[in-house]
Amino acid sequence: MLSLKSIAAVLIVSAAIIAAGCLSLGQSQQSSTETVSRGSGGLSYAVPSPAFAPATKIASDQSAAGSNADQGVETKIIKTGQITIEVPDVPAAIDRIGVIAVSNGGYLSTSSIDTSQNDRKTGYVMIRIPAENFDTVMQALSPLGKVLSSSEQRSDVTAQYIDLSIQNASLHNQLDGFNRIMAKATNVEDIIKIQVEIDRVTMTLNQIEGQLRYLSSQIDLSTITVTLQEPEPVGGETGYNIVTAINDGIAGFFGMISALIVFIFSVIPLIILGLIAYAVYRWHQKRKGAGTPPPAEVKKEG
Repeated sequence: MLSLKSIAAVLIVSAAIIAAGCLSLGQSQQSSTETVSRGSGGLSYAVPSPAFAPATKIASDQSAAGSNADQGVETKIIKTGQITIEVPDVPAAIDRIGVIAVSNGGYLSTSSIDTSQNDRKTGYVMIRIPAENFDTVMQALSPLGKVLSSSEQRSDVTAQYIDLSIQNASLHNQLDGFNRIMAKATNVEDIIKIQVEIDRVTMTLNQIEGQLRYLSSQIDLSTITVTLQEPEPVGGETGYNIVTAINDGIAGFFGMISALIVFIFSVIPLIILGLIAYAVYRWHQKRKGAGTPPPAEVKKEG
């Protein structure tokens, strides 16, 4: 049976082992998350490790941000809209759309007008307006005419924006670390190698920042595409009349003449070849007839 001193000694040794294991685990985790040691050409330097959180942690953080507005993560939404309107005057409607966009803090990005054969006009307009005025502008466009179709899309890009922001911060940390190392480097070979790393990080950083700028532009300014068209002409002065009939008849006449000319010029080569073949045949027959002796006369008896 173990004595009290033996039991106490075993407990003390166990506690010491557990404490040592926890201490070493904490140190290893701290070193792995704070710095990364790299060696090149004999130079040993510490570079800040990427600040990417584990995928499970990012997912949980984003989920928490979506459910709790007080977590400091603003939801990023890209809003786009399409609307088709029948209007009596397309140019006037385009001018009105431009006024609506400017009055709501936006601008007219693109516009075009097409005219059909019967002078019916169609238009295409794209406007960019602040996201907070998206619903207001969509409602303001409806009174321009008869709305034939309308649709809205809202894309949640919060996860993509957070991911790019994390990469951006991490790359800035790496770049700062390399610049500090470059300031202390004295060996030419080491300087060249560090510069390669700086260029690599800078190029990646520029790409990430470009994506962030584009994403921010789409989030801050919503895009609305408006298709305009005038009503179909039905009778009367704007519809099918005698002038239209005469014009269609003249167009059909000239179309028939054009087709006839094409046919004639397509057949002429065949006619020429036929005439040549017939001439050769006639010449051959005449020559054959000239080479044949005339038949002898038969004398009749007394």
